[in-house]
Amino acid sequence: MKKLTLSCGQFTVRVSVYANRLDTAINGQNVPMIPVAAASGAKYEGISGDVALSLWSKGETWMMLINENQVIECRVTCVPLLWRGVA
Repeated sequence: MKKLTLSCGQFTVRVSVYANRLDTAINGQNVPMIPVAAASGAKYEGISGDVALSLWSKGETWMMLINENQVIECRVTCVPLLWRGVA
């Protein structure tokens, strides 16, 4: 499992990456996501109430999509030291 924190506009997104899912907390609300097909990178989708959410990563770049029509660029704000090769 890998963990990181993203800043996506007004949203703080805490991410735990597993082989078959992405556990997220978006502004403190848990939103489990599953992987879906993407032309490139990795894309995950989940539902929060009546809102469809997607997180898409390509290299070091992340984006959040809300209802597939609002795209928010994200930046990584916290990466554990083990991810950076420091132990």
